[in-house]
Amino acid sequence: MAQTDPEDGFDQIMVQSWNSVAQQLRTLHNELSGDRARRRERAERAVQNERYEQTRRQQQSIRLEQWEMDN
Repeated sequence: MAQTDPEDGFDQIMVQSWNSVAQQLRTLHNELSGDRARRRERAERAVQNERYEQTRRQQQSIRLEQWEMDN
């Protein structure tokens, strides 16, 4: 019968622990990357919405001025 070296068991536990930590870090990295991408998309949409609203207000102002000149 082969005896198991306690150091081998300890090494195995350490390797498993570090593999688990590495997997958790990869998962966290992926989640943070996704969050960053979603924030960037929201910011871009906010800029687009603001441009749209600004254009809409300008058009309304022009129409009002035209209406006032016509009446």
